[in-house]
Amino acid sequence: MKKTILFLVILLTIISKTKSQNTSLMLNGGFVVMNGGNLHHKVFVVIDNTDTNAIVRTNGHIISENQYHQLKWNCGTSTGNFVVPFGYNTTDYLPLTFNKITATSANISFSTWHTPANNLPWADSNSVAPVTNMNSTFGGSATTSVIDRWWDISTSLVTTADVTFSYRGAENTMNIGSTGALAAQHWNGTSWDMALMGNGNGVTSGIGNFKVNGISNFSPWVLVSTSAVLAVDWLDFEANCIENKIGIQGQFENNKAIVKSFQVEKSGSDLNFVKINELPAQNNFLEIFSFVDSTNIPSIAYYRIKAVNKDNSFSYSKVVGISPCDKTISGFDFQAYNNFSNNISLKIKNENQEVAELKIFDNESKLLWHGKINLEKGITQTSIPMELSSTQMIFVQLITSNQSETKKLIIVNP
Repeated sequence: MKKTILFLVILLTIISKTKSQNTSLMLNGGFVVMNGGNLHHKVFVVIDNTDTNAIVRTNGHIISENQYHQLKWNCGTSTGNFVVPFGYNTTDYLPLTFNKITATSANISFSTWHTPANNLPWADSNSVAPVTNMNSTFGGSATTSVIDRWWDISTSLVTTADVTFSYRGAENTMNIGSTGALAAQHWNGTSWDMALMGNGNGVTSGIGNFKVNGISNFSPWVLVSTSAVLAVDWLDFEANCIENKIGIQGQFENNKAIVKSFQVEKSGSDLNFVKINELPAQNNFLEIFSFVDSTNIPSIAYYRIKAVNKDNSFSYSKVVGISPCDKTISGFDFQAYNNFSNNISLKIKNENQEVAELKIFDNESKLLWHGKINLEKGITQTSIPMELSSTQMIFVQLITSNQSETKKLIIVNP
């Protein structure tokens, strides 16, 4: 198959050179279909021409759809817009625009591929080690907040470029922020770098485009919802009760002194996070920060930290949930929350020691769990292990000798 593709490229090159001395590939309604590539036998279409107009397209495209089906463009010291005419099947044109800014002499390889909603296959070895996780800042998998397409870009020398990614609306299966702001994230061989903001919101039909300026790190890239970016390695983050207030503590490894501030964000059960404070980074190798939230929380509250870099890229900590810290015994109170795990956590304040009845329903009133729990006089905390799907809505009902109360929960899980 490699011979077939090479012959096709040579044939197109010969034909196109009769049209223009600077053209290496002309697409006028045909499709270059790449096939058979793998880690050990990569398949290339090579553009050995430094001109940004070396590929001329009026219709048709190159079908990569595999990490190892690569277009290699020997760009030399040329700068400007190098447009790679990728596409899906014979229907959708998905150009990748690489606006090369630096005049370093570089050969650049590009590939892209569609995936199912689980984002498999993850990027394998190429210029860096393979992807080993797609963890969300919420904990568990981020596949519900990632566009179902990968891009792998590698350069022979350090190069800076503005990159515009294209994807099909059908590849936006995100159920978190599907039409909201997007960000681009890069796998560096060991972990995910901080998300980069750019231009373009998510679309669910037609063709979506997202542009990021000033990229200098190249290997696998994905587009994510800014509501739930891929997790960057944090050392620690927790929220605890300090008397009747919430104490926020965290540790972050800032070994390159790139972080300028830490924003504390808070939400209720609707997961609509808002910034409540911002702490400047101290430019230490180990950033240790703390903050006390003195505001009352009538029910469960969720917190996360947004680390903002000097170039305005950012990452999120994990999300932690905490119920009200009021430890008074009088009266009745019932809190249920899901701390982004396969557990329903309960905090119940009751005046009597007794056995209560607990029921959990889905949003169609189907009974998911039914059992008894022992309540102490004062505060009882317990959890119910359950297998729950992502972004599922459930209802938790607690029945005591003289109370019956129901709480609604939105689950965000692996």
